[in-house]
Amino acid sequence: MNPCLDWTAFPTGLIADCQGRLGAMAGYMHRLAGDRTAGPALTVQVVAGENGTIHRALLSTRPGDVLVIDAGGYRDRAVWGEVLARAALKRGVAGVVIDGAVRDVDRLRQLGLPTWACGATPAGPHKGWTGRIGAPIACAGVNVSRGDTIVGDADGIVVIPAATVDVVYRGAVERRDQEAQWLRRIEAGESTVTILGINEEAEHAHGTAPRGRSMGASG
Repeated sequence: MNPCLDWTAFPTGLIADCQGRLGAMAGYMHRLAGDRTAGPALTVQVVAGENGTIHRALLSTRPGDVLVIDAGGYRDRAVWGEVLARAALKRGVAGVVIDGAVRDVDRLRQLGLPTWACGATPAGPHKGWTGRIGAPIACAGVNVSRGDTIVGDADGIVVIPAATVDVVYRGAVERRDQEAQWLRRIEAGESTVTILGINEEAEHAHGTAPRGRSMGASG
């Protein structure tokens, strides 16, 4: 991840639009603690309900990293809680994304480490060591490799592949400026149908229901 690029300036929806609406994790991933975050991914894969590998993975983190953990969507045992969150904060971790469950949610909110997960449960993990660290994973329906850029906000998580990060960033700047212009036109009284060219697309669709442009309007 290029440290000069400020990804927190862009909503995740805008970034997803700039990637052809790809790279957005599944809608069941919810922010349970903290605020916006952005940083390079450190990937972790664990078997259902195991978190020993996550403890080991923390030793490989660098300040600003976002831990992205494929826990298989398993929600009956939490693989993350207050102990790991405190350890992650000590190492400068910028956030954690878990396709699995967490616990100690009230404490996580007090600590403020940005945390996304697919659920919560009081049931704790077991300390297996069979997972992988730094390997390519699939998390909530999106492929993630170590070093990909992760951006998270209240809407969810979007992944930007390392190979396209500069192109997507330029597109995000252009998209932000375009949407600002749309808002000015709305304030001036224009309709969204006119601004987005929906009538034109409906005509081209030979009478089918109007569709948004392929770039997608965030509204």
